Amino acid sequence: MSTITKTIPAVNTATGKPRYSSRGGAKVRLLILHTMEGARTVDACGAWFRNPAAPNASSHVGIDDDDTALYVPYEFSAWTAASANPVADQAELAAFAAWTPAEWDAHAGLIERTAQWVAERAKARGIPLVRLRDQQTKTGTGVCMHVDITRGWGVGTHTDCGASFPIDRIIARAIQINGGDDDVLKDQTITNPVSGQPETLDVTIAYLEERVVESLKAQLPALVAKAVLDSTLTSEVDHKTQGTLRQFIGWIDRATNLSGKKLGI
Repeated sequence: MSTITKTIPAVNTATGKPRYSSRGGAKVRLLILHTMEGARTVDACGAWFRNPAAPNASSHVGIDDDDTALYVPYEFSAWTAASANPVADQAELAAFAAWTPAEWDAHAGLIERTAQWVAERAKARGIPLVRLRDQQTKTGTGVCMHVDITRGWGVGTHTDCGASFPIDRIIARAIQINGGDDDVLKDQTITNPVSGQPETLDVTIAYLEERVVESLKAQLPALVAKAVLDSTLTSEVDHKTQGTLRQFIGWIDRATNLSGKKLGI
């Protein structure tokens, strides 16, 4: 069942010209989330995309607390993330990047609808439900925010969806919506950051999990290993060891792009 509740074509009402273009054969590998930064409903955003006085801009969908509107057919490239447009399906959220966690929490409908859209497009495109950051968006496949394109591609100044945006919660909910199955990872080939060899992402995750366990057993006493499994570093671990461990975990986190979720750390 589609998440779309209405259609508002992104077409200049004065000229009749669409505000979108061909993807030029590019394969979609990104789901990019944006904030509207003004419009508070999908209707208001849709009206802006159709306004002859507005800049030539568009997005595939708009999402608010009550509706998900289609502006641009998915086979076309929307105009909202510069060079990343051809490789992305994109959504504008009726929100502001400056929102606090409490303000995001006050819009449960928006959060749920966003998760539903992410789940739907991830399944349709075979995109893994993983969070991409900055440079990872240049070649990776997954879910990101506009700010990641700004920093990773070096284009524009956009900072949406903001520091408090609950993107990890949305991705987790999308995985749940899709049956709790993120086995789409098995279809994604990457380069193992340790061996340098191409392999599927789930194999790389398993490899890194083993290396984490081996390293902990080799470097740390049983007390620290237990503390890590409990997700707690106790005061009995000296600061130098803590720092080394945190650096190691940070490297694993960046290598897998799973924020420790798969590794249980």
